[in-house]
Amino acid sequence: MMRAELKRLHYPDMDIESFWPDDPECFHFLMQAMIGPEGTDTEESFDFEVSTPKWLLQHRASQCFMFGHHMILAFDYDLKVIEARVRSLCSRTTGETWEQIASKLSQFGRWEFEDYRP
Repeated sequence: MMRAELKRLHYPDMDIESFWPDDPECFHFLMQAMIGPEGTDTEESFDFEVSTPKWLLQHRASQCFMFGHHMILAFDYDLKVIEARVRSLCSRTTGETWEQIASKLSQFGRWEFEDYRP
């Protein structure tokens, strides 16, 4: 049985070392989790839109609903907790093949090969 492992996190739209939201209860950013089979150097990207409910309310314009696939809802800015939850998700995700694992993870984050058809 194989297990997923979080290799690293990447924040393409911001410098995560210096970022702090003006309002820790109102923020949104893209987080790319590089995940692969445990014990290997292989990694693939899974994208998560990290938002707070307050940010969603302020940015919904006149929409009365929104779809929320590939999102993480956080109630305040605690990057260590967000990262720990993604790491925990990975450690709980197993399968006979990497494709099975990636398919399970793609329920949460957008897998870079999600729509790939050979």
